[in-house]
Amino acid sequence: MKIPEQSILIIYNLYKNVVSCVRWNNQISDIFRIEQGVRQDGTLSADLYKIYINTLLDILADSGHGGKIGSISCCAPTCADDLAILSNCPYETQILINMAFDFSKREAYLLQPAKSCVIQSKSSHHEKVNENFWTLGNSILPTSNKATHIGICRTDDDSCKATIDENLKKARRTLYSLMGDGLYGQNGLNPQTSMSIMNTYIIPIMLYGLEIVIPRGRCLETLNIQFKKI
Repeated sequence: MKIPEQSILIIYNLYKNVVSCVRWNNQISDIFRIEQGVRQDGTLSADLYKIYINTLLDILADSGHGGKIGSISCCAPTCADDLAILSNCPYETQILINMAFDFSKREAYLLQPAKSCVIQSKSSHHEKVNENFWTLGNSILPTSNKATHIGICRTDDDSCKATIDENLKKARRTLYSLMGDGLYGQNGLNPQTSMSIMNTYIIPIMLYGLEIVIPRGRCLETLNIQFKKI
């Protein structure tokens, strides 16, 4: 991939001589220079972290294990440090987990078993094993019926209901938080401004991830009802 020289210079200048500090118990530490890593919640942080972790992604893809679309490996969809391992075979899943764990030891960073879990699909095409089968180092990975990856709730029955319920909950919270600024019916903001705010802040939250977990039937009806209520 050819990156324009100007873009490289911009990124370099963004991270050159960057300093930070730590706030703890209402006390602020001395300023220190950041020698490595990426900014928290920065626009480019997810892409820049992939540059750092790209070696691991290549190792997983070149292993030949895990999920594939045709001949293309899709065993490890990743956003920044949020990585999911996909496979129809439990033994291949463990091999890929071991690769990720070995890479973390080599690069001297920690993986958190408490923040990781396994979802066994209820599909009849997948081989079933005991819940304590998978391990991360010396720790057993818990098996769950749902987990969130890059903001999308995935379940063992591949249902979109959990994602839609969470999206609607977040959308309602956002809507309520904007009411203090005049986002309500009579005596509030004018309709044009209200619709602009809705389309910018509310609707994207309601529809987030639905191109991945496509809603049908009752889930689509739930979305329609909530949209009309808003």
